[in-house]
Amino acid sequence: LERRGRLPVHEAVSYLKQSCQGLQAAHEAGIVHRDVKPANLMITPGGKIKIMDFGIARMGTMAGLTQSGMFMGTPRYISPEMARGAGADIRSDLYALGLLTHEMLTGAPPFDADNPWAVLRLQLEEEPAPLRQVRPEVPAWLEAIVNRAIAKDPARRFQDPAEMLAALEQQTAAPRGMTAVAPRSAAPTLPPTRLPRRRSSRGLVLGLAAAVALVALGLVALLLLRPGDGGGEATPPVAATAAGVVQAAWVSDTPRPTEGAPVVVPTGTPEPTPAPTGTPPPSETPSPLPAEPSATATVPPPSDTPAATREPTQAPPPSPAVQEPTQTPLPTAAPTSPPAPAVTGHIAYSTGGTLHIVDAATGRDTVPPVSGARQPDFRRDGNEVIVDGLGNPATIFTINAHTGAFLREQTAYTDDFHPSWSPDGSRFAYDSTHYGANLGLMLYTQGYTGGNPQQPSPVGYEGQQTRGHSPVWMEDDWLAFTGCDYWPGGSGGSKCGIYRIASWGEARPAMLHPGSTDMRATDSQGGQLLIMSQEGGNWEVYILPALGGTARNLSDSPGSQDGLGTFSPDGRMVAFASHRGGSWAVWAVATDGSGPARLFDLPGAPGSPWTEDCISWGP
Repeated sequence: LERRGRLPVHEAVSYLKQSCQGLQAAHEAGIVHRDVKPANLMITPGGKIKIMDFGIARMGTMAGLTQSGMFMGTPRYISPEMARGAGADIRSDLYALGLLTHEMLTGAPPFDADNPWAVLRLQLEEEPAPLRQVRPEVPAWLEAIVNRAIAKDPARRFQDPAEMLAALEQQTAAPRGMTAVAPRSAAPTLPPTRLPRRRSSRGLVLGLAAAVALVALGLVALLLLRPGDGGGEATPPVAATAAGVVQAAWVSDTPRPTEGAPVVVPTGTPEPTPAPTGTPPPSETPSPLPAEPSATATVPPPSDTPAATREPTQAPPPSPAVQEPTQTPLPTAAPTSPPAPAVTGHIAYSTGGTLHIVDAATGRDTVPPVSGARQPDFRRDGNEVIVDGLGNPATIFTINAHTGAFLREQTAYTDDFHPSWSPDGSRFAYDSTHYGANLGLMLYTQGYTGGNPQQPSPVGYEGQQTRGHSPVWMEDDWLAFTGCDYWPGGSGGSKCGIYRIASWGEARPAMLHPGSTDMRATDSQGGQLLIMSQEGGNWEVYILPALGGTARNLSDSPGSQDGLGTFSPDGRMVAFASHRGGSWAVWAVATDGSGPARLFDLPGAPGSPWTEDCISWGP
């Protein structure tokens, strides 16, 4: 959490499910952990949660420590009943888990203050900021589950981890492509306003004074009862596993990969990733087309498809040679061409160091051109575009997609390139030479900021930073990038091409498409990846599964130069830059390769060199 900030919603839900399973196993063994917090939930390289350090739980099994008048735990995650010195049960662990989930989704502890006693006061008297107020794309059902877990009254919480897990499974088991809605019979959500104080200041001071003395006694007891080696983790109770942890099984609706085989959103009906603002992101499943012709341009269907006819064929007359009367067949319509996808939305591109945001169907500028910007990437909500600056500033920065106005710098250095939004718009990836110590471009991720640039997070494996360039953030939270296998366990850089690596590290990069460092990924959506490569003799646009597999040539224009592919917001089409015919233009093609069509001319070649620039298609 310190390194990555808030997590993608699907990742936080997965960790929450696993933690529920682990706590349920402890609960069935009669164990209350009493100190659930980030430091005690460890993530293995395979992505499994291990619940650590049952030292307080062990002490809690001894006489007297669960009685009224004692509390133990960490103030940021301690339950109100424990803060008052009352007894703790499994619902106290669920309260801590709810606060931890709130932190995973918002990137900050729900309760924080200058000293532990102020934090305890917040736990007793205040409510955390409403989840969806801090992060609007959090589903309403998930906010309701978290609110129930962190209810001040234990009777209003889930009564055991199994009940909480069942509520999660009920929502996440909905068919993909459908939005799960919290049932009206669910537990009531706490109001977003802060609750009135229920204790007098005098009572609070007395309670806290008593708590100080009791904590001191508890710490003395803890030191006396720890193992004699003077260090290491507290010994767990016999009911815990031999390794000293309760390990939660993977319970996500997507199978967890083995090492080197990351998970990916299924390609059938991709689940859309919410945008970080209140504006709903465009659906990533094909939407119904209008019955009437629209004013927007359309890509013509393939020429070899039979044309539609308006009149049905006439039924043949009955044959006079047949003695018995026959039933006249119903009229049948001639086969029709499938409707071509409509070209809608906006396309961002740059030529000569000037950024253009244009109507995708006409190529007309919708905002004033922005000088000194290149390598654009639309955020999925369509509100902002992140770019690499060429002038003032010369860093990565964001602009308002509706006005073209400069918003803010996102990085602090001038040698940061190829920004790519995370699917939920909370972070972005890029490559940079600033920290590379003359090793070339390195991969980084960084939190989106509304103020000063945040600290970058190097992307690496087993403690070694990853060399690579042109990252594309995919829907399963992995990054596609161009590089060679210089990482631990690699060949020392002899195997190059397009790889994928977990954005949070801790997983070995996997080869997606072998080749050289001249190819690069350009966009990803719906479990598919777009790359550009000149492996066939000239630059072409290819599409392949996001987990790797056979690459299919989409642009298919021998002798031309085609690249910088980008998916349409609905994922049905791909736009790309092409020099076919001797002049630069933006073309579009359906993802099955049918119906290539010229959309609009470009005022010049993209970028310098053009292969290092980007095109992005937004809503």
